[in-house]
Amino acid sequence: GNHDWKAGFSGIQRQAQSIKHYPDVGQIGPDTARRGLWLFIFLDSEQCIRNPEKQLHLWRRIDTLLGDIQDSSFIVFCLHHPPRSAGSHGGHFHWSAHIFPLRIISPFLYLPLPGLGSLYVWLRKKVHHPTDVGHPGYRSMADSILTRAHSIPKPVFILSGHEHNLQAHRLEPGKW
Repeated sequence: GNHDWKAGFSGIQRQAQSIKHYPDVGQIGPDTARRGLWLFIFLDSEQCIRNPEKQLHLWRRIDTLLGDIQDSSFIVFCLHHPPRSAGSHGGHFHWSAHIFPLRIISPFLYLPLPGLGSLYVWLRKKVHHPTDVGHPGYRSMADSILTRAHSIPKPVFILSGHEHNLQAHRLEPGKW
């Protein structure tokens, strides 16, 4: 994820040592693992967002994988950035973000700055940082995953950790 990339390429190499199934270091993926009826598809979503030109090859490989699945298989996408989010990366901010904006630096900084907090929330929604769903590279990756998820006639699971919380989104056929 984006936190690993902050440490540069050496940070990614350190993380890759502790993860059994993951695309090769510096590669976008996918890597796969099959456990019984479950097919896990791992991809480096940070690479997707940073290098959208690499996405075409990734989606071709994933389409091939999905074309070869059996009717009894369950698909699980594993990536850092979720295609949908009900958190701050999806543009949803708690009221306290308007009042206590310094809590993004430390959860203990309860210094009320209501004007500055509202400005931060407004800018965050308008500027579309690469770690937010509204960013064009992020949106492209998210739309590609959701399109593939909708093409499979059974539930598709997407595991991610970007928001640092648990979210469950039920996607109805034809609705995003």
